[in-house]
Amino acid sequence: MALNLVAASSQCLTSVSANALLSYPFTLLSTASPNATGVAYYIYDCGNNASALSNSFKIRAAGDSANTARITAADGATSDASSTSTNFVASAYQKFTYIGTSSTSRSVLLNNAGITTSAVAMTPTGINNATIGALDLLSVKANFFDGQIAHVCAWNVVLTAAELAQYQAGISPLAIRRSALLFYLPLDTNIIDVTGNTTWTNVNGATFVASNLGTYIPRPWLQ
Repeated sequence: MALNLVAASSQCLTSVSANALLSYPFTLLSTASPNATGVAYYIYDCGNNASALSNSFKIRAAGDSANTARITAADGATSDASSTSTNFVASAYQKFTYIGTSSTSRSVLLNNAGITTSAVAMTPTGINNATIGALDLLSVKANFFDGQIAHVCAWNVVLTAAELAQYQAGISPLAIRRSALLFYLPLDTNIIDVTGNTTWTNVNGATFVASNLGTYIPRPWLQ
C-alpha cells in the first residue's frame, strides 16, 4: 500500500513536530511514484514560511526538461539547488534521497545513483513546519504531488552508502541506524509515524492504494 495524493484535490500531509524539522546533519529518504513527468511535484518541504525565500529544505521530482530529482536549501535571503544526473519516470516507484551533511555539503540521489553535491554555504534557521506532498510558501500550499508516496523517513546522521543500499533494497528504516531515526511513515494503511516521534495531519483526505512495494520488515511488532 501507499499514500495516494491527488494534486487537483490539494492533498498533502503536514506536521509541526520537532523531529520532522530537519537540521544538519540529516538523511531524508522517500519512495515516490509521480503520475507524470514534466511537472514539479514536491515530496518533502520543511521551512518557516517567513518569506518567498523562506528558510527551508525541500526535495521534489523536478519536472524540468530532464525530469531530475532536485533539492533546495534556503536561508531567508538566497537559495541553492542541486539536481541528479539521472532522471525519474512516471508511474513507477523510485527512491528520492536528500543528504544534508553540513552547511557546505548537500547531496541528492535518485534510486541511490546520479549523485550531485553542492558546496554552497546555506544554513536554514527557524524551521517550524513540514509538508509531505506539496510546496509550502507563506503558508499557502502549491505544486501538489500527484501520485503515490510511501516510506518517508529521516535520520539525524548521514547514512553510509551501505545503509542507503539497505533502504533501496527494501529493508525497513527501523532496522537502519535505529538510534538516529527521527521519524518513519510507512504510509501503507495510515499516516502514523511508527517511531512515535511525530504526528501528521492529512489535509483534504488523501487515501491509500495498493502498490507493488511489498512490506518493509521488520515492523515494530516483529522487533
